[in-house]
Amino acid sequence: MTFALPSYAHIPGQNPRHRSDAFDDAKASALVVTEDATGPENQAWLFGLELLASGFYWECHEVLEIVWLRARPNSRARAAVQGVIQIANAALKLEMQKPKAASRLASIAELHFEDACRADKQLAMGLKYGQIQSALMQIRSGKLQGQELDFR
Repeated sequence: MTFALPSYAHIPGQNPRHRSDAFDDAKASALVVTEDATGPENQAWLFGLELLASGFYWECHEVLEIVWLRARPNSRARAAVQGVIQIANAALKLEMQKPKAASRLASIAELHFEDACRADKQLAMGLKYGQIQSALMQIRSGKLQGQELDFR
């Protein structure tokens, strides 16, 4: 199942929010329980990552919230999803010309990824440690280059 990307990226204070039901189909595709092993089957998770990679940071957060809510408390999957949501928030803050807020959110994301990481540096939900570290460095530098947020 694939979902269409939005026609524009919402940036608070700069353009209108999307309709309240704009992402209902994607949210409805979330698995009943978010688990590490079923990440590749979770269409809402995959679409959230696509939104992130395509520069739709606010929209990524909207879609991934249900994925996060459906993860077990204190699970590696929940921590991984929360980390990605915080990366999306940080990238949005960069778009809004707020680099200090972006750096603070990157630090919060890093803590979530530490919770999602095993000793062998394998992250939950199919995320790759090196990609995450590169994205965090880019956010902290105040600029994102190329496909730094493509975690698919």
